[in-house]
Amino acid sequence: MASIILTGGGGLVGARLSEQLLSDGHQLTHLASSTREGRVPTLTYDPMAETMPELARKALLDSDIVIHLAGEPIAARRWSKPQKERIVQSRVQSTALLRNTIIDAKKKGERHPARYIQASAVGYYGNRGDEWLDESAKPGHDFLADTVVAWEQAAAPLNDALSTAFVRIGIVLDRDAGALPKMAMPVKLFLGAIPGSGKQWMSWIHIADLIALIRWLVLHPDLKGPFNAVSPEPIQAADFMKELARTLGRPTLMPYVPEAALKLGMGEMAEMITTGSRVSCKKIEQTGFSFQFKNLPTALSDLFE
Repeated sequence: MASIILTGGGGLVGARLSEQLLSDGHQLTHLASSTREGRVPTLTYDPMAETMPELARKALLDSDIVIHLAGEPIAARRWSKPQKERIVQSRVQSTALLRNTIIDAKKKGERHPARYIQASAVGYYGNRGDEWLDESAKPGHDFLADTVVAWEQAAAPLNDALSTAFVRIGIVLDRDAGALPKMAMPVKLFLGAIPGSGKQWMSWIHIADLIALIRWLVLHPDLKGPFNAVSPEPIQAADFMKELARTLGRPTLMPYVPEAALKLGMGEMAEMITTGSRVSCKKIEQTGFSFQFKNLPTALSDLFE
């Protein structure tokens, strides 16, 4: 079993992944900006101050695998200029600190991890209509796309130092956290609505499949580069909301909320729900990985059964 350093261990994905890694018998340590109580020991670092205490540095370099998930939540609050800077810098600076620590150790001939797995997002592709997008597609040009590009580029120098993989994550479906509870609540209250045109694509993934996919990358260090973490069957927003209503036993006939109204209430953040991309998962499937939840009805039935 491997020694693993994990950032972002307190988030939705990090917490679930930690449970899986411990169950698999790995030696796991969380690296975070502050200490917290829990089953997993936590060491601290300060990406904004570009400081890595010696204890954390030693643990990082002694590990076999680094899994970097940390970053300011995208939808935590309205996208003011300071918030947008936090979203970008929390990702880029934490990545840079990990990168510099590892590369410096390699140059000195010191021990360092052999594997680096970093979270990314399908926001990389921007708003692309009906176009099918694989990992070779060019990035988009909006705020989220620019953020993801900068995030991946911050880790790019590690490609020559160790085996590196990027997990471009879609909309993560979990019953208790993330986007799904926010979408389900108004539907349960008979207040469901379809955002924008309803034609925008939603490339989603069940939380169990996402954890399994990251675990797959842990077990297969020969898999390098970006991998889209999305189900085989993306769906348009109107169909997503209707299927959610059907699963919850609510009417599937819903009003549309104009994009202009959403922008008025949410500002630039509205693009998160009024735009989308149709993303392919064929690359990870071709490695032998198999999704448990390939379509939305089976995923929602599992989550709300």
